Amino acid sequence: MPLKIGVEFLLPDKQSRWHLTRVSFDPPTGASRPVFLSARYPLGSGLALDVGPSPIDEARIVAAVGRQAWAIVSFDVDENGFPRNFEAPDASVDLWKNQAIALVRQWRFTPGMKDGKPITVRCTLELVWGQRNLSAAKLAEVRAGEGQQEPAPGPSQFHPPAPGVARVTIPASTQAARLIHGVAPEFPSTAWQTGLRGKIYFEVLIGTDGHVQEALPIIRLSEFIPLATKALMQWVYQPALINGSPAEVATTVSIEVPLHEGAPK
Repeated sequence: MPLKIGVEFLLPDKQSRWHLTRVSFDPPTGASRPVFLSARYPLGSGLALDVGPSPIDEARIVAAVGRQAWAIVSFDVDENGFPRNFEAPDASVDLWKNQAIALVRQWRFTPGMKDGKPITVRCTLELVWGQRNLSAAKLAEVRAGEGQQEPAPGPSQFHPPAPGVARVTIPASTQAARLIHGVAPEFPSTAWQTGLRGKIYFEVLIGTDGHVQEALPIIRLSEFIPLATKALMQWVYQPALINGSPAEVATTVSIEVPLHEGAPK
C-alpha cells in the first residue's frame, strides 16, 4: 500500500505574501519522496497578472480586511524534478487557483527514487496568500477555515435514480436529525500527529431503505477519507417519503478527525 507523507510548514520571517503551510507526497511503496530544491517566493504582492482573472481587486479586499486567501494545488514531480500536470481542487476564491499554480510552476525538486531510479511522485501543497508574517496562531485560524464551511448539496456523480423513484436534496442539519444508526470511524490514536485535524465533508446518497448507498468526499484532502467512508457506508437514516412513496436522499455529512487525548494542545 502506498505511503502518503504529509509535512506542515510555517515560514513566518520572509518578505513575501505567499506561505507554504502544508505538503503531502504520495510515493509508491518502497520509494523515497521528492525533496525541495528551489522554492522561490516573489517579493511584494507576488501576483501573476497573465494567468487568468486579475487578482488585484480581490487581493486589496483580502489585505484590507486582514483575511488570508488560500489554495490547494496538486501536481506530479517528474523524473527531472519538474512540477507537471497541475490541478487545483480547492481555493478560497477560484482565481487563487491559477495564482498558486503560477507560483509553484517555477519550483524545482530532487525527484523521488525507487530502485535507484528517479520516478514521478504526486505532491499536494496548501498555500496561503496574505500577511507577510504569518504567526502560528494566524496559521491555525487559516487552517480552521480551509474547506470548513459546510458545502451545500449540489450536482454529484451519483448514479441516476431507478425509474419511478424520486430523489430529494435535504440540508445536512435537517437530515442529521433523521439518523437512526451512525458508526464512528476507527481513526488511529496517532491521527493528531498528521496535522489533518478538522472536518472532512462528504456528499452522501441515502437509499429508499435509509441505508447509505454512496459517499463521495468533497474538497477536503485527508488520508483518513477511506476510514471515514467505511464508517459512513454503515449509517442508517429514517427513510424519506414523497407523497407516501419511499425516496432517495442526497445530503452532505461531515466527519471530524478528533484530537487524541494524548495529543499536545
